[in-house]
Amino acid sequence: MIGKIDRAVKEAMAGLGDELQKYLEEAGEEMMLKKKEKEEEDVKKKGKKSVMRDIAGTFVNIKPKSEKVKKKKKSSKEAMRIDGEKKRAMTAGEYSLWMTYKNYKKSHGMLAW
Repeated sequence: MIGKIDRAVKEAMAGLGDELQKYLEEAGEEMMLKKKEKEEEDVKKKGKKSVMRDIAGTFVNIKPKSEKVKKKKKSSKEAMRIDGEKKRAMTAGEYSLWMTYKNYKKSHGMLAW
């Protein structure tokens, strides 16, 4: 609902276009003028990008080398603890799945044991 209202307001402001900007300049509205100037500065700072870079940027996210995180090697005790937790989780999951299946069959009048 709010998205529709927001979209309607944007369309109305776009429809007014330059007339609204001129009115705000005459009225001395600083907030809108600063926002417009800031947008223009941002565009200048970014510079021009190639079309392929824009398209590739939507699909590929390349991180700078400094942000890569190195994985720490785990000790054997830590690895054994993690393996034990995985096995316990698998056992609990299998049991829950089996009980769900068994109860489904019983509730729908199917052959169950």
